[in-house]
Amino acid sequence: MSEPIPPSPSNPYVVSAASTAAPAPDPQVPHYSSILPQVPVYSILLMVHGGLVLLLGLALGGFAAVIPIGLSFEEGGNGAEMDDQDRMMMYVVAIGYGVMAAGTIVIALVQFWAGWRGYRFRNRVLAFCGVGAAFLSSLSCYCAPTGIALGIWGLILLLNPDIKHAFELAEDGMSRQQIMRFYSGTPTAPAAAPASPPSF
Repeated sequence: MSEPIPPSPSNPYVVSAASTAAPAPDPQVPHYSSILPQVPVYSILLMVHGGLVLLLGLALGGFAAVIPIGLSFEEGGNGAEMDDQDRMMMYVVAIGYGVMAAGTIVIALVQFWAGWRGYRFRNRVLAFCGVGAAFLSSLSCYCAPTGIALGIWGLILLLNPDIKHAFELAEDGMSRQQIMRFYSGTPTAPAAAPASPPSF
């Protein structure tokens, strides 16, 4: 009976022990990061999502304003007037729409501001609030698919060590362009010292 042939080192389906034992790069050392460029894209999408949620909040606010206006026309018309119980129910519905509108607008503004700041790697805590606001916006059927997707994606990004350190670099005064270069694998070379005047 022939012995099994050992896997060839060139076999792409064989994982060697050396490759699995390779340590993860230190986030504080300049290196290439494939996940960091996703942060600006995610931030832009979060702002767009916040704008769509804002439209929903404004629509709910419009419903809340239309109901009392309709009741005033009904009371001033020549038709049959509504009884007190129905009128009270309509006002309760209007208040409910107003509360939902206010909450939706706040959620939208948090997403927009978190995306605006996150685009520049500023305020990681606010970025987490934006992720939470994306999850909260999924309570409406209007934003459920995109809200859940942005929430999960945001958690994956913000919990990454490279992105966490990128926000720390921004707090230390580094610009977005410098942070992107820091994790591009080609860090900016230190400025050369001025040449001293020739001595005679």
